[in-house]
Amino acid sequence: MAAGRPAETDEADGDARSGRTVRARASRTLTGGWDVVAEGLEALVVARTLDQARNAVRQRSALALGIAPEEITIELEIILNEPAAQTVREYEQIRAEVKALEERSAALRSQSVRQLREQGFTMAEIARVLGVSMQRVQQIDVANRDPETPSGTSHPRQTEK
Repeated sequence: MAAGRPAETDEADGDARSGRTVRARASRTLTGGWDVVAEGLEALVVARTLDQARNAVRQRSALALGIAPEEITIELEIILNEPAAQTVREYEQIRAEVKALEERSAALRSQSVRQLREQGFTMAEIARVLGVSMQRVQQIDVANRDPETPSGTSHPRQTEK
């Protein structure tokens, strides 16, 4: 039984257009190409790559709908076999968990810098304790003092007192 990977929507060419979204399902052929079935199209789209398939669906849909291809956003569901679909779902779940952990880690790192600075630690000492560069500690320290500054941006060189 085939399982679908969550649909991916055009990001590069579709920013909430006033046009039409066309849903399509793509499956890998035995020869390594792609067969795509799209809503509103009578014919099967066959292509060597997913990008070619997406473009062909856009062009044919535009013709069928009588609108410009640029007005169409393609929402493509990639059909995977069940072992691959399960692996992809697990990967996406873990990736989401990692993102949450990275956000928590960054918050704790920021809090650590703040607390250690309050205890009189130097930038170099904090860098050693946290296992990051002194420049990174300086960036975090500046961001802690200026909440409008994202902690991942660069800041002018700061001198340690």
